[in-house]
Amino acid sequence: MSDNGHAENAHVKKQPANPNYKIPLVIPIIALLVIAGMWFYSDRYDPGNPKNVVANLYQALNAKQYDKVADSFNVTFLAEFMPEYLDKKPSELEALRPELVKKGSELFAKQQTEGTFTVTVVAAHIKSGDYAAVVPYYLEMDGQKQLLAGILVKENGSFKILSISSFSEAIMQEFSDAKFKVLEENIKAEFEQAEKA
Repeated sequence: MSDNGHAENAHVKKQPANPNYKIPLVIPIIALLVIAGMWFYSDRYDPGNPKNVVANLYQALNAKQYDKVADSFNVTFLAEFMPEYLDKKPSELEALRPELVKKGSELFAKQQTEGTFTVTVVAAHIKSGDYAAVVPYYLEMDGQKQLLAGILVKENGSFKILSISSFSEAIMQEFSDAKFKVLEENIKAEFEQAEKA
């Protein structure tokens, strides 16, 4: 009987899913909104995004929030202004970050600038890797406009500014992905060498 019952079940035609059932329109709309929101957040507000690190630096300068200014920089940059830290390895400086940021904010407060900074990041020319990033941007203050580049490195998973230097349109146009990779490897090697010293 079990064989016969099994055979009967094998010939039973499967019922198709309800052909009138449709996915409610609201579900794909919500999915699109969530994806768009994630992209918008990462592009505009994510403090780990290299573009935002540079923009946030100048917003903090305009607001005279010198603790945020100091926090935008890599610890090795901050240590350059404090001789008592120059003999420390990068990992030791990272452990001292709160102290360095506090002292750095005091130094920046003494160097106050008048006027307002306007920053326009050249997003099409940002180069970003696992260890470093280069963010070209126009800085305008008191009618003077110049092209600069922020070189950033990852410190405890977040990008921080290692240096800021002048840039040119020609260099920006010629700065290929291959050249960025060489720069990134050189920066990484320098940090590794400093850690061994």
